[in-house]
Amino acid sequence: MKENRIGIQLGARVKDTITGYAGIAVARSEWLTGCVRIGVDKDKMDKDGKIFETLWIDEARLVILKEPTGKLLTKEKPLEGGRSNPKQSNGG
Repeated sequence: MKENRIGIQLGARVKDTITGYAGIAVARSEWLTGCVRIGVDKDKMDKDGKIFETLWIDEARLVILKEPTGKLLTKEKPLEGGRSNPKQSNGG
């Protein structure tokens, strides 16, 4: 059985050595063929205020610019949906 090694930690700021695309590692995908891809999200919006789509990049192409800070969400502490104190509107 192949050993499962974690290279880039989720939450790290990374940069693609080929394209220069930089962002935050938000997901990991391991393939049967051994390919490991990292989902990278920009930490900024485009000039029109739209969010960029997650870009999947081979882990071997990425360099770490900054290690993750703080605690990441885990299965033991799932993200809870909704706001803590939503304001409701009656439409008028």
